[in-house]
Order: sequence, then C-alpha cells, then structure tokens
Amino acid sequence: MRYVRDGRYKYVVAPAQKYEALFDLSVDPLERNNLLRDPAFDPAAADKYRRMIARWSQEAKPLPTHFDRGQRDEVVKRLRGLGYLSPTDDPDADAEGGRDPDE
Repeated sequence: MRYVRDGRYKYVVAPAQKYEALFDLSVDPLERNNLLRDPAFDPAAADKYRRMIARWSQEAKPLPTHFDRGQRDEVVKRLRGLGYLSPTDDPDADAEGGRDPDE
C-alpha cells in the first residue's frame, strides 16, 4: 500500500488488492468517505496523484519487504481499527476473491 498527501487530499493505492481511494482530509479527517466511490466525483481528479505515485515508484529504490505471519492477527486488528478492513472483510482473500496461496 502506498499513499501520497498533497495539502487537503490523501490518495491511497494498493495495487495487489485493486484498491484506491481519495480522501478530502479537510472535511473527512477519519478517511471514511472515499471520493472515488462518489458517482458525482470526477475520477480523473485522482490522475495527479496516480502520476505522483508512478513517478515515485520509478525513482525510489525501496527495500524488499517481508511479512511476518506471526504478526498477522495484530496487523488485521489494527487495519480494522483504522477502517481499512471491515468486520466482514476476509484478510486472507486475494484481489480475485480466492485464498492466499501461502496458506
């Protein structure tokens, strides 16, 4: 998951989960209203942030990450507490609705 914040807006993208969101932090500091799900909102407005993430992805040299499965339950609990997972979300399902192949 990556995000970029530019003034009042915060753009979040998780390509593996096919998730993206744009929040107006000036009126939604708890990040509950994803503007990209609002039919009245022009989704092209997020293009600026998509370009910022793409540019960073090309220029940055992030270290490889490793997820310690022993921390899974705590991570899921924290993601639910932040509102990124609902009580009905299955954190072990991949973006296509299947199960995690590592399990």
